[in-house]
Amino acid sequence: MSRQNPQCEGFFQTRILFNSKAPGKDRVLYKIRRQSQKWVMDAGAVHGITDGAYFDLYQDRDSTLNGTLLGTLVVLHTDPLTSTLDIILEASGSLPKGGYALRTRIRFEEDLRIHVATNVQLPLAQALASDVEKTPFSHRILLVEKEKADLEFTLEEESVVVNLLDSVVTTLGLTVRIPFFIMYIVSTFIRAASHFYWHLRRKSDTQAFHKKIQVEFTEVVQSEEEYDDHLRPIFYPVGPNFNHENIIDIRIQQGKMYGIKIINNSDVALYPFLFFFDNSDFSIGQYMSLRLFDFVVSQCVH
Repeated sequence: MSRQNPQCEGFFQTRILFNSKAPGKDRVLYKIRRQSQKWVMDAGAVHGITDGAYFDLYQDRDSTLNGTLLGTLVVLHTDPLTSTLDIILEASGSLPKGGYALRTRIRFEEDLRIHVATNVQLPLAQALASDVEKTPFSHRILLVEKEKADLEFTLEEESVVVNLLDSVVTTLGLTVRIPFFIMYIVSTFIRAASHFYWHLRRKSDTQAFHKKIQVEFTEVVQSEEEYDDHLRPIFYPVGPNFNHENIIDIRIQQGKMYGIKIINNSDVALYPFLFFFDNSDFSIGQYMSLRLFDFVVSQCVH
């Protein structure tokens, strides 16, 4: 908040309200209109909308405050900027031609699944279950068997330990154990993990670009003679591509540099935005971005 006064200075100046807690996601309302027998919403895949998500229909923004629900809709199909929905429950006899939609549930595949070990004391297990129930319904958290879980909560020496069970990670031989001593931190962690996995599992249902984009990870060397238009040194790839079936398995050698090359084999100009998902602390970092809004976008992928 650049215009805020006073400002927080120092190492923690980027923290929300001067602490490390993640802000809650606001209730986002989307404009929706009736079109023939279906409904069209002004939000699509780029807004994080997925097939199978549920929305409540309201006549206007104020109706969401007094709870005047008109009906419930489910997403049938998403385009980049719009979604097509169908009404599955009518709470009112006559529906308007337009209104506002509020997401109430994501599709089942996007739910976070946790398992509470049998050695967890009853009060702690009840607190975890209570926290699950308080989680916003749009990002559901399910208590399941260990075989189906993403995370396991167990107790070791009076501290809560979270074991990462996600098969995508464990099949690579990685294990993550995160100890907690204070219950409210566990509560915050559950919400953060739900946020992390929801974004991690987001993917486009459109297959158009899946076979058109290639990612190479190679060793690179710096040219001693060539520079780009901004007088930055040019790097060239050497050696093999370490990316095999979307898995990069290398032993980093000291003094060597490595780089990522994105190859666009389609006829559409694409502008990459890359994010790093860290399974060790469930943080999402911005790895690479482009400045779109001051018209300084030069890293087009061809």
